[in-house]
Amino acid sequence: MKNFILRVFGMFERAIFRIYEPSVIRKIGGFDLKMPYSHNLLFYLNTSPYYDRVLPRICNLLQKERGKLKIIDVGANVGDTVALIFQKANADFLCIDGADKYFKYLLENAKQFDGHVFCEKVFLGKNADLNRLKEVFVNGTARLVENNSNFSGGVKTVSLDYLLQSKYPDFKKCDLLKIDTDGYEYNVVAGALNFLKSSKPLVFFEFTPSAMKNPISLLDVFYGLGYTEGLFYANTGEAKFVIKLNNRDKLNSVLSLIDNKNIYYYDVLVVHKRDAAIKKLIFEKEMDFFKK
Repeated sequence: MKNFILRVFGMFERAIFRIYEPSVIRKIGGFDLKMPYSHNLLFYLNTSPYYDRVLPRICNLLQKERGKLKIIDVGANVGDTVALIFQKANADFLCIDGADKYFKYLLENAKQFDGHVFCEKVFLGKNADLNRLKEVFVNGTARLVENNSNFSGGVKTVSLDYLLQSKYPDFKKCDLLKIDTDGYEYNVVAGALNFLKSSKPLVFFEFTPSAMKNPISLLDVFYGLGYTEGLFYANTGEAKFVIKLNNRDKLNSVLSLIDNKNIYYYDVLVVHKRDAAIKKLIFEKEMDFFKK
């Protein structure tokens, strides 16, 4: 009976939120971030001690090597990654998110960072096009999926290459690219090839095979660009494996560990072979961190 009541209440709550959802303020990385009431970020941070803590550590190390950083955050959501990194590193951010639901919060939250955050409301893809896609919102994130029924309107995308060339040339030289688009990462990368070839930033991306048609193809693209190894993290933030991106047997073995119970997806860090010293430093420190 109790479970039935909870399910009914949940259905009622979701129906109400489609009409009006209140905002709340959560303390994230020392900053008061406004977000939708239903956002699950604080729950993840409280229940998984390493969740979302990877990039602050990496950026702290990277800043010691390079000084002030430039970071592009694709799928910036409400600005939580900025808040967490900002405590640990001096950086300027280009935050990109196309979802109305979160962009309004991103804009408001960005005011706290003293002009270090630039916000752009757009969905990134392979090119500038109107795509047969729709937005899906789950647990505080938005993702693009194919819309095969009653198609009208669609979702417009632009490439990161175009966006940097036309509006943000100062970010064409960038230290870190973060991509969190819940399965749309391949398309984002396909639209950023010129940028990746010229700037060769560190790239940290969500890797959710269940949301991708051919997940290994994304790793193939990075390998072809000179990113030969990946540091794989469980979705809860623990560093698990360093894998050569052309090692199909090892990759398939690691992907088979995704059981939607202990591991739901991976986050992957890749560093260009040009930056071998930085890669060695970060990979070793991250793996050692979780051996303690």
